[in-house]
Amino acid sequence: MERSINFYGACIFILAILSACSTGKKESSTNVTSVLQDKQSKSDVALLINKLVTAFADEWMASYQYWMAAKLVQGELRSQVIKELIEHYNDEMRHADMIAKRLIELNGDFRMFPQDWHKIGVCHYDSITESSVISVLNENIKGEQCAIDFYQNLLEMVKGKDDKTYSIILEILNDEIEHKKDLEELHQALPKLK
Repeated sequence: MERSINFYGACIFILAILSACSTGKKESSTNVTSVLQDKQSKSDVALLINKLVTAFADEWMASYQYWMAAKLVQGELRSQVIKELIEHYNDEMRHADMIAKRLIELNGDFRMFPQDWHKIGVCHYDSITESSVISVLNENIKGEQCAIDFYQNLLEMVKGKDDKTYSIILEILNDEIEHKKDLEELHQALPKLK
C-alpha cells in the first residue's frame, strides 16, 4: 500500500504535539524526571533534553527535505526514488513523534517554529537546489550520515543511565542506518554517467 505525503497533515500533527506539550500531565512527567535524576544529575537530564530537542528539530528538517525531494526529483529511477523518499519522510515524522513523546515525559519544552529548526538542529539539511536523482540521493545520504553520527553519540550518552531513551534512540538509529543503505543502493543502481 503506497503511503501518501500530506504536508498540511504534518503541520496539524506538530500543532497537536505542541498542544500536548503545554497541556501534558505534570505529575507523570515529574515522576519520570525524578526517576531519571536518581541515576543522573540534573545537568545530565538538562543535557539530554537539549539533545532531544536538537534531534526533534533535525527530524523535522529531514522530513521536510524528504517531502520536498519527493515532489521535485527528476531523472532515472524517479518512481523508485520517490517511493523511497516517501517512506523515509514517514519514518522521520514517526521519529519526531517518538522524540516529542519522550520530551513530554521528561518535562522538556520543544516548542519552536519551523524557521528555528535550522538554528537548533545539527545536521543542517540544505535546500534542494538541484532536482536530479543523483543530487537528491547524495544530499540525503549526507543527511543520513549526520543523523547516524548524532544518534550514535546520543546512544552512548544515555547507555546505562536511561533505558527508555536508549531504546527509542536505538530504534531511530537503526532506521537511519537502513535509510542510508536504501539510498546508497538506489545510487548504485543508477546508470553510470558517461
